[in-house]
Amino acid sequence: MVTAVLCGLVLLWKFGLSPFVLCALVPGAVVLVASRVHAMMTAQEIYLRLLAVFYNELEARRFIKQYEPVCQQKLSDRCRRTLQAHLANAYAYAGDSEKALSLISSLPIPEKKGRVDTQLLIAGNTCIYKMMAGDVEGARAAQAQMAELLDVAKREHHKISPNYDRTYQTNQIQLDLADGKPVDVTLVREELSSRSNTLHKAVCRLLLARIYAAAGKRAEARGVLKEVTGLKGDVVILAQARALQKELQAEN
Repeated sequence: MVTAVLCGLVLLWKFGLSPFVLCALVPGAVVLVASRVHAMMTAQEIYLRLLAVFYNELEARRFIKQYEPVCQQKLSDRCRRTLQAHLANAYAYAGDSEKALSLISSLPIPEKKGRVDTQLLIAGNTCIYKMMAGDVEGARAAQAQMAELLDVAKREHHKISPNYDRTYQTNQIQLDLADGKPVDVTLVREELSSRSNTLHKAVCRLLLARIYAAAGKRAEARGVLKEVTGLKGDVVILAQARALQKELQAEN
């Protein structure tokens, strides 16, 4: 209603329309605005339901099949960055690291505002995908790039999401674990408690189990894995969790 009245006032001022004409226009404007709001709410609901297929139901392939056609539409750079990043994630967790890396590396980068943010997203996700593919050296290179970007962001006072610091720290834990270095579980536990979707909780639990296993705490590792191995879906971390569980059982 407020939007409709404001639109009417603009018309009255700009085109010199009489109040009588304005009264005739407002009901139509109300219907138009209401229909657009309903359409936007419906679209958002559909979008969130679609994301839930991947992040909560752990069905990466089904998500890709439904989501990829959306990404092929003509989109603004801002929309494309968001959609393409989700699609890259789905390919990575479906086991197609090559496709995931191709998508994340081709994200449109803004010329000014948001440039460092996007570069951090690309570097952070590249590190994750490289680790998932077993390319530890490639992951280290992406982590080094992320460190440089975080330094630039702080030095030049860019406003960036605090999540990038967390991503960097979590990625470093993965790299330290790959190098056989001792790792503190505190950050991973904090990440686990702060995550709301099923996928990211499962990722944190698998990492936690790997840390425990590397420290010889097999009972703790098996306990954490129970929360992952019972899940259904086609994301690769479920198979990785079951493989680790079998490995730990064989050691008994």
